[in-house]
Amino acid sequence: MAHSIGKTIASLRKEKGWTQAELAKKLSISDKAVSKWESESGLPDTTIFPDLAKVLDCVYDGNIFVDGSNIRKVKKRDCKKIGMIYQDYRLLEKRSVWDNVMLPLIFDDTVSQIEYMGKIRTALDKVGIEDKLRNKKVSKLSGGQKQRVAIARAIVSNPRMLLADEPTGALDKQSTMDIMDLLVSLNKEGTTILVVSHDEMCINKCKRVIWI
Repeated sequence: MAHSIGKTIASLRKEKGWTQAELAKKLSISDKAVSKWESESGLPDTTIFPDLAKVLDCVYDGNIFVDGSNIRKVKKRDCKKIGMIYQDYRLLEKRSVWDNVMLPLIFDDTVSQIEYMGKIRTALDKVGIEDKLRNKKVSKLSGGQKQRVAIARAIVSNPRMLLADEPTGALDKQSTMDIMDLLVSLNKEGTTILVVSHDEMCINKCKRVIWI
């Protein structure tokens, strides 16, 4: 998207007539919450969220804090408090499930090879990927399986917060229910989750819905 976070939020604030304090309250996500951003027709929820994924690259006013850390001042390779889940999975289709989940750990100098093998197994266990699928190429998986792999990749570094961009947008009804149940279970384990979606099935699974 061409919009920066600053421009998008500024236009949103003007359109809705919010004060700075009201905006901060609207967009604040409490610890261990499952929250969902949903817009009325025509408002830019899908503009804000993709830019959040690129927040370290954007030029904007103000600061964004995650778990007390100002992420503008954190090096990209050290920003492990946030995990991303995408509608289109963004997996390496020609590589195995294992390789895809391993990817974030390759850039983490604090994790040894033995440790990251354990982390990968734990992440795959949490999302329900069976042993027989772990060496399969991602291109051979179903949509629901791919999203589970994407979630495993997002949680392998034990982030405090997950940002999920239309995580069920490409899935059928049953897979949508399964993925949302998985996200709720991760939340119960202590992970804060922010979902952006137009899917009505997601609403009842979230503790809080933010209309923007």
